[in-house]
Amino acid sequence: MANCSVKRNQILRGFTLIELLTVIAVVGILAAILIPSVGKVRTNALRAESASNLRQVFAACGLYSNDNNLTLLNSWIGANEELGRAQGNWCKQLLEGGYLSDSGSGWRHQQKVLGSPIQRREASAVTIDKTPPRYGTYGMNWVLNGVSKDNKSSGQLPMSRLLAPGRTLYISEGNLSDGDQWFGVSVSPGSPPNNTDGIVTFVYADGHIGQMPIEEFPAEKGEKYSESWYLWQGYDK
Repeated sequence: MANCSVKRNQILRGFTLIELLTVIAVVGILAAILIPSVGKVRTNALRAESASNLRQVFAACGLYSNDNNLTLLNSWIGANEELGRAQGNWCKQLLEGGYLSDSGSGWRHQQKVLGSPIQRREASAVTIDKTPPRYGTYGMNWVLNGVSKDNKSSGQLPMSRLLAPGRTLYISEGNLSDGDQWFGVSVSPGSPPNNTDGIVTFVYADGHIGQMPIEEFPAEKGEKYSESWYLWQGYDK
């Protein structure tokens, strides 16, 4: 009987208060270490996805340029029946021109590619021409818009005019106002990117990806041939 009593006591013995507090403290320390790391990994993944989106959009713009005398796509294009061109922003031109493939995923794919995953949470759905709702948060550099006085010429900037394409912004995460933005935006010195996680992801006119802390992103074009001038303009008018 004595042996049974000893075994029963050994089986019923639980953790002491000190042991429980030690375990709780260890779990708290591990959580404090791991939770910020998980958040950082997620943010880096979203940035990588945004960079991938911009590469796809740039490739689509390249196809457009090849069909339009090697000119850059404007952020907004007026209608021209002679050229068979419908009025619309740059996103609409890429989609309706068939330059941005939906890869069999329809509008879901287009929403994903044309919107920064970091900014997508800030944007609202917008309906254009009775099509399904779409998201668009990327902005095209408005300074690169060409000029067409008669609306018969393309009014688009030839790529050859850029002095240093590898230093000039083409498309970036856009400028969202009050968490709401319409589809197919532009960015400019007076309306630089915002509503990011602190880092702006963008693509240069030569196709390589750039990232810059938002507080360092120039909000002015600056003096001619300065770094900010090359970023926003990069060509002689």
